[in-house]
Amino acid sequence: TETGADTDTSVEDTEVKGCAEPIGMAVVSDDGVESTTGGGDGEVVTARSHGELAEYAGSTEPLYIIVEGELSGGDVEVNSNKTIIGAGAGATLRGIQLNVRGEQGGVQKQNIIIRNLTISGATDAVATRWTLMMRIDHLDVSNCGDGLIDITKESDYQTVSWTRFSSHHKTMLINSGTGKEDDADDMNVTLHHNWFDGSNTRNPRAAYGDIHVFNCMYNDNGYCIGLHSRCMVLSEHNYFQNTNNPIRQMYEDDPGHLDHGFCKDLGSIFDSTSGAIDVEDDMMTVNFEEQHYLYRFALDAAEDVPTFVPAHVGPGPEYSQLGPLPVPGNGAVAVSTSPTLRWTRGHSATGYQVSFGATNPPPLVGPTTEQTFTPGTLNARTVYYWRVDQVTAEGVKAGNLWRFRTE
Repeated sequence: TETGADTDTSVEDTEVKGCAEPIGMAVVSDDGVESTTGGGDGEVVTARSHGELAEYAGSTEPLYIIVEGELSGGDVEVNSNKTIIGAGAGATLRGIQLNVRGEQGGVQKQNIIIRNLTISGATDAVATRWTLMMRIDHLDVSNCGDGLIDITKESDYQTVSWTRFSSHHKTMLINSGTGKEDDADDMNVTLHHNWFDGSNTRNPRAAYGDIHVFNCMYNDNGYCIGLHSRCMVLSEHNYFQNTNNPIRQMYEDDPGHLDHGFCKDLGSIFDSTSGAIDVEDDMMTVNFEEQHYLYRFALDAAEDVPTFVPAHVGPGPEYSQLGPLPVPGNGAVAVSTSPTLRWTRGHSATGYQVSFGATNPPPLVGPTTEQTFTPGTLNARTVYYWRVDQVTAEGVKAGNLWRFRTE
């Protein structure tokens, strides 16, 4: 049996809970990538022009790219192992699509973080194709020519969080369309704590993958979650207000048809909504915490969503940097009972203090100048907690609480 209850009442994150590090599908270990760390330990560079952003984003080297000011221009191709993060609250891309495109049947792009930016006026704000392990976080996206964020073409293991979508019609795809069997077993995506603020349709339109939508705020939408082509969507603790068709079967009502999608809802609030709520709870075959990741430490009550989510989505100075990121990721499951834990460096750290254990808060185990910790042999099916504090010239900077479950 599983041990290690995850209540998280004794340690608070320095940001809003579930906000500082990737959670959800972006931490699922697969295809040789253990978790999404972006530019990780790469060089820190600053982009103050479209040309600089294009050069750094397209580099083959891991990079932590800080975007300053308002940039304009054409599409920017984003390569693997990149963090692109806005400085302060005003980093803006006008007419710049962040295009993350691997090769069909070839090399995928992977391990990318895009955070703390305002994007508008492009074809898509962010488009991912043949892309694995990605986190899109704290964006404000609006007024693009096609979609705002489109996840298509066999892309997989992505998390979109704390993002505001507005002033747009066809907001988000998580699929390449009907009859796209190449997407089967891919398109596994988590959407959490997003604000779909009057964005009309495709919030998202989902197909094929296991897709988890939790703690999202919907208001004044044409339709919210659209289902088709064998997707398994868990809608959990969302708030739907003044929306039409909160959960809509797009094409085929017959559950046996290949273009039918499935949705289960847990604890969402439907406030002044109309139209379809097409849920088939008994058809859900996915247990997200068993098969994919832990997440209840970041799950908020549905009644808190209308005030809590709009207050914290989008860019802000508090989201303009990332501390150490954990591997295994925050909420990872099926972790080896003999793991080596590691983390990306803190940019001002001279050393670290590691806390680890099966209790919350975990006990301090000691200092290190390394970026790894080997805890020895662990118990099976147990939740473990850990924290890495940075030792800096200004003192000790407390880290956030992380957790994983052993196999």
